Amino acid sequence: MNFLSLTRKALREQKNANYTKAFNLFTKALELTNDVKVKIKIQAHKGYCLDAVGNHLEAEELFCSLPEEYSEHPESFLQTSLYFTTIENFNQAKQYLRDGIQKFPEYLELYLTLAFILKETGRKNESIDVLKKALLQEKLSNGRGGITRKDIWVELGNLYFERGNFNSCIACLKKALRMEEEFFSHYDLLALCYLKLNDLNQALHFVNLHLNHVHDTDAKDYILKARILSRMGHLEDAMQLLQQVYEIMGELKLKNEEFRDFSPLVRSGFFESFENYEIE
Repeated sequence: MNFLSLTRKALREQKNANYTKAFNLFTKALELTNDVKVKIKIQAHKGYCLDAVGNHLEAEELFCSLPEEYSEHPESFLQTSLYFTTIENFNQAKQYLRDGIQKFPEYLELYLTLAFILKETGRKNESIDVLKKALLQEKLSNGRGGITRKDIWVELGNLYFERGNFNSCIACLKKALRMEEEFFSHYDLLALCYLKLNDLNQALHFVNLHLNHVHDTDAKDYILKARILSRMGHLEDAMQLLQQVYEIMGELKLKNEEFRDFSPLVRSGFFESFENYEIE
């Protein structure tokens, strides 16, 4: 059996929870490749098989050995950190990522993974610092799924938005926009930032760009435009959009923040005409 057949069979056995069979097949496959990155990934699969059958100490030892055995490849640090993330040992995971970044400063996936862990554990300021450090590198590899420098600017923008730093969010998104060659999918966030800053003309400009570019328009996009129009005093247009949402969705659900922008419509009694209406 050749390498591809072995690995495919091993992956099937692992998916079907036949972990011992999968482990043995991965071991055989390991002998048939000289590709270091592939070897590391196969070793990682073996580690997860060990963990799945309760051999937690052996699994941890295997993962900890990867950065030593394959010290010249960043994937070893990444896979070890991912394992520790899986078992929620975030301190160990972050340490391996920081060690990896120090040794391989151009390997984007290490930064992205560290930034994600920091974000998910409530340390958004540190997550921002990690992404900024990545952007300082002159050369940077692409991440999984083709993630590039442009995507880092977008993620930075999202982090700034969550912190309420809307001007910094706009700056980051516009950096990403200048790098975009085809479709930019974050015009709606730009519009929302300008709405937060009460720059209504810019907000309307970017929400219109968003609506002109997206293929599958969401109800929230129409609600966002209606919020902007309501704030601008274009009440008839705002009402038409909300009516359109209601006809499409069969209901109208608004968040408290959204509802506040429709104060003039509330006073006019507009919302009383909806039978299926809810404020979340």
